[in-house]
Amino acid sequence: MNRYISHLTSFENAGAAREIELDSMLLPKQIHQPKHPLEESNIPQEKLTPNDYFSMAEPFVSKMLVSPKNFKKIQTIASHFPGGLTDFLGFEVRLNDEESQADWALAISGRDNARYALANFLSNGHLPASYRQTPEWNRILNFTQLWTKPNSVLHDKILGAWLEFDMPENLPTVPIPSVFFNPAKIKGESMGDPSDFSWFTKLAIPSLMGHRLLKDVEQNLYTSLQKMPKDASLFIVGVMLSRKISDIRMSVQFRDPKQIIPYLHELGWSEKTETFSTLINDLISLNVNRIVLDFDIGKHVGRTVAVECSFYPNHYHQEHHWKKILDYLVEKEIAAPSKRDDLLFYPGSEKTMMFSENGTGPYTEGTSQSKVISRYITHIKIVYNPDDQQLKAKAYLAIRTVGPSNISI
Repeated sequence: MNRYISHLTSFENAGAAREIELDSMLLPKQIHQPKHPLEESNIPQEKLTPNDYFSMAEPFVSKMLVSPKNFKKIQTIASHFPGGLTDFLGFEVRLNDEESQADWALAISGRDNARYALANFLSNGHLPASYRQTPEWNRILNFTQLWTKPNSVLHDKILGAWLEFDMPENLPTVPIPSVFFNPAKIKGESMGDPSDFSWFTKLAIPSLMGHRLLKDVEQNLYTSLQKMPKDASLFIVGVMLSRKISDIRMSVQFRDPKQIIPYLHELGWSEKTETFSTLINDLISLNVNRIVLDFDIGKHVGRTVAVECSFYPNHYHQEHHWKKILDYLVEKEIAAPSKRDDLLFYPGSEKTMMFSENGTGPYTEGTSQSKVISRYITHIKIVYNPDDQQLKAKAYLAIRTVGPSNISI
């Protein structure tokens, strides 16, 4: 979403649920960051709650990106979720002048115990009663139960998932997240008989939607997979539960971004101008080396499309290439200069101590028993609607644990 993966990672496993696959990657030993009160936190890493992460990030999040009122609402919803459920959260912020309303998301890894923690949280009465009474949260539970059963096809087919919460000015009584999941091994070069991917259209998506897909929607999904270029890969699938629409969000990762426009044309998408084509060429000239195409599939291919831009290999908060993209967006009047500056202020890191099993104290001092919490930009999404020929930009800010630190405590 190939900045999220190392060059040694196979393409079909590209970045489980955006960056979940990076759990085992370590930061460089020579990290040097300015001191901050949170730099050496005594919170046991294993028990960090979503709000612990947000508290670490808050001093570095501009009020222009996330208003204080918006931030408080996010923390109110996040407070329902326990520690140990996620080590990767993020904000989605708008880059125009007017809006400081941000959405947020938390990642659930398929590589460790996180999905089992989610299943337990949803099924054992920890979720507020008002949430459990909604069909959407019950479908999320159903999806999670399928994902955690060893004999379920979803157990090994889904690498990770996200719960993404839209945060409108007037929140509903029960916030409903959209669910995005990262499917394994759906590549252009491997597409054969559609029945080989029936788990995707007949089980995974229907478990979240609460009903079977319409035949024409299912056929359009198959078509979008079969027409992927040989070295492209389906990266993320989204079921937009919060938006009450039946279209499926598809994210396809391209090794060669020049294949994006021909691919869209094969799906029946078109534009009156070359605005989107020019954008992709501009991004290539800016040396953006990881581009993902987002589009919606329903009875037709959605008119609005987007590209997600980032760099690889992943340098987390030490990435120095964001300024050139943000400068480009400011030059094209897609992003506000002040928000560019606020985004560039956000990246950094803190160190959190690991505690012994009984929770009474840290491991031996002076050893590498610590974790690094990184704040960084994961990607920038540029959205295009050919009906009004507008380009709009969003930035995605992450805070996550990135691995054991070799920095002495």
